[in-house]
Amino acid sequence: QRFPAAVVMLDLATESIAGASLAEVTTVLYYKALQWAGFSKIPKVAALERKFKGDGRYEEFEQAFEEKTGVTWLDHQDDPLVTDAVLPGLAHELDPSFFPTAESFRSSGDEAVPLLKDRIEDIINLVRAHSGKDYIVFVIDEVGQYVGGNELKILDLQGMAENLKNIGE
Repeated sequence: QRFPAAVVMLDLATESIAGASLAEVTTVLYYKALQWAGFSKIPKVAALERKFKGDGRYEEFEQAFEEKTGVTWLDHQDDPLVTDAVLPGLAHELDPSFFPTAESFRSSGDEAVPLLKDRIEDIINLVRAHSGKDYIVFVIDEVGQYVGGNELKILDLQGMAENLKNIGE
């Protein structure tokens, strides 16, 4: 009661990234945090959702999507065919100063490569914003089996733990 916390649970045995056996624990945790907060699993689409949420326009975005397509956003936010077809024009309509043409937003393409510290900061900010709580408990199961003897994964896990401690206080 003195320290109410948001809890994000990740089971690496069942929730690892399909086809990416070398994915770092922080990457899997990032996608889990996006899913936990209700955002798309497509990183650029999630960034757009977070932008509209941060601008206080997320409900307007959901409503505009439904008016344009006749279906709800939450049922299609992870479908790249739908997002590629609808989001470029919708982003332009809703925010022409940020997306000056319908071609300004595309969900596919090169993604920015974040530093580990930046990724952890993003995860913490995402969970805090969604939960409204300052304290976060990350429960990550099957770490030993997932990491195994892979030195890169071990270093990622060590860096993740240090950054969670330092950034998350």
